[in-house]
Amino acid sequence: MKMYKPFALIVSALILAACHSEPGIEPNNCSYDAVVEDHTGLDGCGFLFRLKNGEYLYPVWPYFCGTPPQAVENPLEDFEYVNGKRVRIEFEYLEGFANVCMKGSTVIINSVEDVQCDQEE
Repeated sequence: MKMYKPFALIVSALILAACHSEPGIEPNNCSYDAVVEDHTGLDGCGFLFRLKNGEYLYPVWPYFCGTPPQAVENPLEDFEYVNGKRVRIEFEYLEGFANVCMKGSTVIINSVEDVQCDQEE
């Protein structure tokens, strides 16, 4: 019985440590999928999308062939990256595609839409 106490304490401590949230934009009553966050200070990163569950997405566009017109339209081509901007996005995970950002899953953004939120709470 005594062996279970230290194990339970360690597991409890790990669970509590995993539950902390990183500083950043706090959700409000607005309906959005992700927040744009500036991570240019982190090696190989730039702007990332942070989902409500805390997961970071590193967007890439693998369809560029170098000569216009492109076969597939890039929804981020004219997107204005602003730290804290709330957006609705559709994306797909890109397996087997390496990036140098130390944070986030590599994804293709299929669509992005700005969300206007009432900042007064």
